[in-house]
Amino acid sequence: MPFGSGARKPNKMVATSHKRGWPILVQDDQWIYEDDKTPIHEVPPRPCFRCGRMPTKEGHDACLGTLPGVTAACCGHGIEDGYSFDGKNRGIIPLKR
Repeated sequence: MPFGSGARKPNKMVATSHKRGWPILVQDDQWIYEDDKTPIHEVPPRPCFRCGRMPTKEGHDACLGTLPGVTAACCGHGIEDGYSFDGKNRGIIPLKR
């Protein structure tokens, strides 16, 4: 039955997220970049969407570097507020820019 004749189009949910600020989605059971459809694990890593820099050799966001006493941090990559977590306090501590 054609869609215009009362049949309902099936709902298809798509998982979406971001990798270093770049929009990604699941297609054919693999995560791909939304802009050029390349699988995220088959290409060299992309820089931060906001600052354009690659992570440090330790894996930290380059614009933050190594933060003393911090166990986790993210600059937000231009899509959300950055945060840091010190491992002692349970919660997220917004970063001041």
